[in-house]
Amino acid sequence: MRPTLLLSTLFAACLACACAQQQATPVPGTCNAQAAQFAVGYIFTDALVDEVRRRSGAKLARVVRPGRAVTMDFSAERVNLEIEAGNRVAKVRCG
Repeated sequence: MRPTLLLSTLFAACLACACAQQQATPVPGTCNAQAAQFAVGYIFTDALVDEVRRRSGAKLARVVRPGRAVTMDFSAERVNLEIEAGNRVAKVRCG
């Protein structure tokens, strides 16, 4: 095997390992909406908001109701619960 090919292969392998390690260690307080998808379809309660925030790892939770204005700022530390007309959770997302 040629030395340049060997070095290129080793470099690519090391780079892949470094990327995998970065993704495996989430920043504390950063929202992970996937972990809180259980709430979709549930009736909105304060206890549910607390559980969604806890499971998502977010520091903050925001409830978005139909027809209400919300800011468009993005916060990686916030989980949003979008509530539909029947007072059920329609969507859980970060931001």
